[in-house]
Amino acid sequence: MTNSIYLEKLLDDKNKKLWNSLIETEEIVISVDDYQSYGVYSESNHHTIEVPLNDFKSSSFAHELLHIHLSKCGVNVAGCIEILSSNNPKVRKIFSRDLIDNIGNNLNHMKMVNLFLELGYEIEEFIDDYNINKGKHQQFSQLQNYFCFNHHGRKVYLDKAIDVYIGIYFSAKACPNKSFNYATFYDDLRNIDFELIEILERYISAWDKYDYNNRLESYHLFTANFIKEIELWCDGKEIFSA
Repeated sequence: MTNSIYLEKLLDDKNKKLWNSLIETEEIVISVDDYQSYGVYSESNHHTIEVPLNDFKSSSFAHELLHIHLSKCGVNVAGCIEILSSNNPKVRKIFSRDLIDNIGNNLNHMKMVNLFLELGYEIEEFIDDYNINKGKHQQFSQLQNYFCFNHHGRKVYLDKAIDVYIGIYFSAKACPNKSFNYATFYDDLRNIDFELIEILERYISAWDKYDYNNRLESYHLFTANFIKEIELWCDGKEIFSA
């Protein structure tokens, strides 16, 4: 099938204007296959939207179009973190490719959700796991035991546990379901490592204030500060690979 045939199933009166504005400058390919979920992969102004077979939803398509909209506006946090973290072995050990994508995706969601609502969709349609409490991650219960522990008389940190800690923090911060109260969850993270969550909180605060529509603003400087703070947090710590 061609894009035009797929579009008959993916466009509606809510997302059509967004689509038309994007294709003026962006090359967008729609790939329909046996995918588990919707997704978009971007390189410069070339984008591929992955659509699961027999799951043509205009709301999900609009969600991916908003990711492209941010990319068009120059927002690529994952790429920025990838570059900044690549020169430090300890930081790189923490920031796996999946974690970097997780952070970038969730930060995008924080900027996208109001736009999604302005298009006319319901908040419940924004993400597939809307009704899942991000603070009840299946690996969270293991964090307290494996985040930092004694190994042959030495205090060591587990890289995968740090990865989980950071990942679920960003997932909770970006959660659009306001019926979930994450206060206790953040307290639990703070009890595991106060310094680390303070670094994450400062970064989220800077991201909240960042206006991607203002070309005089940039996320690169405060993202570089974030990576530097993570680097300083790593200094003097023995980080163990599982």
